[in-house]
Amino acid sequence: MSQVGTFMAYANGSVRTGVDGELYLPRHGFAPEMADLRKKKVGIPTEREFETKI
Repeated sequence: MSQVGTFMAYANGSVRTGVDGELYLPRHGFAPEMADLRKKKVGIPTEREFETKI
């Protein structure tokens, strides 16, 4: 299963931290036959639904 992640981080001098992030999966990752893989092996909640980024 392929994925794309977008993340925002903050850095100032010696301070660096992650602020936010989101994981995007392709439409075929939400096909019914992928349900076990999403939940058991990847850890994506079953209530998560496919949405476009736009």
